[in-house]
Amino acid sequence: MYGFIKTAAVTPKIFTADCRGNAERVGEAVLTASMQGVRFAVCSELCITGSACGDLFYQSSLLAAALDGLRSVAGVNEKNKTVAVVGLPIEKNGRLYNCAAVIYSGKILGVTAQAFPRDTHFAPCETEKGTINICGTEVPFGTKLIFRHEYEKNFCFAIEIGSDFWSVSPPSAQAAQNGAVIIACPCADFDSAGRYEKCYEYVEVHSERIKAGFVFVNSSRYESVSDRMRSGCVLIAECGSVLRNREQLLSTVITDIDTEYCVYKRLGDPSFVPRFNNLTVLFGEEDDGARTFELNRSYGEYPFVPWSDYKLSARCGEFLHLQARAIASRMRHLKTEKIVLGLSGGQDSALALFAASEAFKITERDPKNIIAVTMPCFGTSEATLAVAKELAAITGVTLKEIDITESVLRHFNDIGHPPNLHDLTFENAQARERTQVLMDIAGMHGTFMLGTGDMSELALGFTTYGGDHMSMFNVNASVPKTLIKHLLLYAAENHSRELTDAVGKILAVPASPELLPQGTGKETEKTIGPYVLHDFFLHHMIRRGASKEKILFLACETFAEKYSKDEIEKWLVIFMRRFFANQFKRSCMPDGPAVGEMSLSPRGGFYMPADASGIEWS
Repeated sequence: MYGFIKTAAVTPKIFTADCRGNAERVGEAVLTASMQGVRFAVCSELCITGSACGDLFYQSSLLAAALDGLRSVAGVNEKNKTVAVVGLPIEKNGRLYNCAAVIYSGKILGVTAQAFPRDTHFAPCETEKGTINICGTEVPFGTKLIFRHEYEKNFCFAIEIGSDFWSVSPPSAQAAQNGAVIIACPCADFDSAGRYEKCYEYVEVHSERIKAGFVFVNSSRYESVSDRMRSGCVLIAECGSVLRNREQLLSTVITDIDTEYCVYKRLGDPSFVPRFNNLTVLFGEEDDGARTFELNRSYGEYPFVPWSDYKLSARCGEFLHLQARAIASRMRHLKTEKIVLGLSGGQDSALALFAASEAFKITERDPKNIIAVTMPCFGTSEATLAVAKELAAITGVTLKEIDITESVLRHFNDIGHPPNLHDLTFENAQARERTQVLMDIAGMHGTFMLGTGDMSELALGFTTYGGDHMSMFNVNASVPKTLIKHLLLYAAENHSRELTDAVGKILAVPASPELLPQGTGKETEKTIGPYVLHDFFLHHMIRRGASKEKILFLACETFAEKYSKDEIEKWLVIFMRRFFANQFKRSCMPDGPAVGEMSLSPRGGFYMPADASGIEWS
């Protein structure tokens, strides 16, 4: 469903050379996983025999028992449609190979052999695409096998065993280029201090590089500890993010790998072209995926906000530093000592002010050369005007207060617009007048006007064309609304108690453009919807390539306790309609540094024609 493949990393208790017992426990674990809806189960390296058998690997008794164990696992799972990867040693033509057999519906589909073994008991496999007679059946054998479901093209996987993962040219990279979307990595990695962290980091980086799901399954801790220990480490990753991990507990770990997302990530990467001659093994039946699906992973409500306090603090520091660097670089390029920005007393303009202040600090410039302009009009509240003045005083910038009421009224008279008609023209005239004032002041000082609009507003088109939509450099262009409050708190807490108190006042007031007379205006989120939902929609549509139906499914799973399905669907329809209708604003958006993980700039962030139809997303 929606490209999710429910995947399990299986590590039952494995005892050295106990093939019968190991096979029984492996078979039961795979069967139990299947009953939980698992479609792809990966067991650890050499799980039938155990990985620490040493010279016992040469014994015909052990090798025969391993094959019997493989038959046993296949027999137990004969009636289920779960694909299982099971490790065992196999002798072929007088050479011993470290192998992983693939089982489906009681049948052995093929056997992948290790290419670069570190254990001297095993020979490196030089056969890329051959066959082997195993358990009375001739099946594909070699190092370059890809297994693909005949009716679900994204359910496509390959296997790399143990030390192949750490090699200079891991087979998984070649398999991914040839279409493998999930990599199974049965392993028997030794345990030592710091080893888990190293594996975690490498799996993250490698799964991002090959843009795949990655299932790293290490040997059971019950294996022999005569000379070395096994960690029992399990990591299931997807395109650079570890979805599930287990460092100590012995159990089966289950999650859902989003194969649609992996394929989406590859579509724009020119390196993903078939360059290697892999053998594709087909499997599967048309109704394999026709089972009750329950999502076994969680998505954060705030995809742009790190989950841990430590990572959030680090991310906020990076954002502000990058914004400040961008402003400083633009000032050096234009050879100017000043900048101009509008200061409304809201979140976006406060963030732009903090970024500008940081830029002046790192370049050792006088903050008084930051000209902050507040322009009260019909809808400006006393509270936001007071906060704007307070921010300017605390940061030491120059504040200009220009009441634009009379200018806007004259404009209404010029165009014949009734001043008591509170329509879109009434609102837009104020936004455009403010932009004109700011740009003219910037011209007077021979500098540029700093924009303040954020990425979430750009996505929704919640900005006045030629008004706050326009600036000479928009420092917030790639900052999502749901992250802004954290950036404000971080900047304030690293400045002073006074600034923290001022930011608290800003965050206590619901977002509003304040363009309608006091008492008649609506809060932004009551008009266009909650930003927490819109940022969630934006992330999954642009960053993960999800369809409208999939976004709705994920949002309902994620926000089940906060919003009903009808509410989520209502705001999703509005998001999609506004996103496609307002591309013309993004097509000519001003320069803005992509300091975040995504940008909607047509010059390198996200491009689509302004007249693109949104019918497939409606």
